[in-house]
Amino acid sequence: EGVGQVAQVYGLACDRCGICAAFCPAKAIEFEGYEDDQIIAQLEAVEEGKVIAFCCAESAYKAADMAARLGMRYPAEVRVIEVPCAGRVDLIHILKAFERGASGVLIMGCPEGACHHLEGNIRARERVEYARKLLGEIGIDKGRVEMVNLGPDMAWRFVQEVSRMTEKAKEG
Repeated sequence: EGVGQVAQVYGLACDRCGICAAFCPAKAIEFEGYEDDQIIAQLEAVEEGKVIAFCCAESAYKAADMAARLGMRYPAEVRVIEVPCAGRVDLIHILKAFERGASGVLIMGCPEGACHHLEGNIRARERVEYARKLLGEIGIDKGRVEMVNLGPDMAWRFVQEVSRMTEKAKEG
């Protein structure tokens, strides 16, 4: 009945998205290079009042990189954290960001219907909705966490969204 059984990840079938690590209720799966401890360490290094943008390596992170290479400016309050897929962002990462004093959190992933890892952006959106519910229950404006879908060539949209969240956080 499951006693003594160990979950296994089959290397050839693994897409290296990290979704399984975010979904494992026992936290028994770690994803090399994107371990929970590593992500949390990045959050702990962020100063209070920053907007955290968890960016999918396949889309939003490339858009952020393109924005930087094109000299597009976005608020200094934004801290980008690369994840292999938006679906890798765990509820604990979102809550830890607020615990550390983040003024807003964006989970930025592939466009709807075009996730490189099939359902990562759908899983991320579900997690964001749950986080919004929890935040509302403890009196934190649930609008301070959002899911944004954008492609790797959408540098202008990356800048627009992080700027919008920064302004929204300043108002609230």
